[in-house]
Amino acid sequence: LKNLIKKFASGVKVYIVGGTGLEELIEKGDLQNRKINNIIHKSLDPLLKKRVDAIALGCTHYPFLKVQIQKIVGNKVQIVDSGGAVARQAKKILTNNKTLSIKREEDYFYTTGDKKRFKIAIKKLLKRDIKNIEKIVK
Repeated sequence: LKNLIKKFASGVKVYIVGGTGLEELIEKGDLQNRKINNIIHKSLDPLLKKRVDAIALGCTHYPFLKVQIQKIVGNKVQIVDSGGAVARQAKKILTNNKTLSIKREEDYFYTTGDKKRFKIAIKKLLKRDIKNIEKIVK
């Protein structure tokens, strides 16, 4: 993270906020949970007092909260979602390694957690049922 900030945000004041516990709540699929709004406020209110003009979502879970975050920070604060950049980099790596599939047949999902809970959360978060879930052992 420090290298990325140095490379792409040289001369910009960057505040790092982490360890909020949002990931676990998002993984339950209940985005309307009051705890989520409380954590967002607790995490971002100090940044708003510093009059930040942009917030980068630094976790793959946070785009699910983008609408809620935007409501809290207002339209003057830009929210940067790195999901597109991560997907493009993954595609680049798969292409370079000649492992990118050109056929799109089915989606596969991987989790280090409980497959049943993961399926329930995905159904809530993505509004679709999924079949292919694999558990990855850490």
